[in-house]
Amino acid sequence: YANVFKDRETGESKGAGKLEFQTSELAERALEELQGAQLEGGVVTLRRAGEPRTPQAPDGRTIFLGGLNWEVSADDLKAFAGQIGEVTNAFVFVDKETGKSKGSGKVQFASKELAEKAVEDLTGRQLLGREVTARMMEAQPRKPV
Repeated sequence: YANVFKDRETGESKGAGKLEFQTSELAERALEELQGAQLEGGVVTLRRAGEPRTPQAPDGRTIFLGGLNWEVSADDLKAFAGQIGEVTNAFVFVDKETGKSKGSGKVQFASKELAEKAVEDLTGRQLLGREVTARMMEAQPRKPV
């Protein structure tokens, strides 16, 4: 069994999913062989259901974009940032309760160099009528639930 978690409104992948294996041996093998593997521009991170998440260390390829128009979509972000170079992922942060944009998002590039160039080149540019700010994405401590 495999299930890719998707955004309810857009149908886009959230970059996570759930796998169930026929045997515990197969699950162990997947943990050993797939942990850290490359998949569609990202790194595979696996954990057993119920285990706490361990935040990934920033790899320097992801930028934070703020000051976004409320109407900006992930596709808009990907196209906007794609002016700099290859974008592997784009995401608009949304309020969990309302489903509305928080006016910010993140973009992951194919390389650290592209991300650094994007911070320089995209800050101050207009996207759907609003001036955006860009900075390197850094690991943030998770808020307690």
